[in-house]
Amino acid sequence: MTYMPRVVMRSVLIVVLASALCGCGLARQREMQTQLAAAKEQSNVALQECQAKFPQIAATTVVAHAQCLNDALAIMRPVSNNPDLLNSFMTTRMVVAERVQKGQITIAQGNEEVANKWSEIVAEEQRRSLANRSVSAQEATARNIGGPSTCTRIGNTVNCY
Repeated sequence: MTYMPRVVMRSVLIVVLASALCGCGLARQREMQTQLAAAKEQSNVALQECQAKFPQIAATTVVAHAQCLNDALAIMRPVSNNPDLLNSFMTTRMVVAERVQKGQITIAQGNEEVANKWSEIVAEEQRRSLANRSVSAQEATARNIGGPSTCTRIGNTVNCY
């Protein structure tokens, strides 16, 4: 019978547990990627159905068309990193569609407003992504140098302690 000191046993146990957790993380990441791919496919099919249902955008059907497009986009909400931004975009699209259908603005003006909103959404997603990566990088640096163990972000300010 071989003798293993407690320190060695604990180290082996930690390595085994860490490996198991890492495996779970990778499995979860693959599962999320699969869900994202499935949602994208469903959303694309729904968008194609909208295009078939509304081959030409008319002022009288613009609200129904916008609702169809929103329903197709809503499929992505459960797998989105920023569902609040999707909601904001879909709300704007409906408000603009209602204004077009009432004759308050033209279809071209409505398209411009929706495109501007989409640009804002993309810029906000990028800003959030960069902020999250900045915090992650600072946390990793702090762990690597044995410094602070926790970082918090408030706005654009990151505090590590």
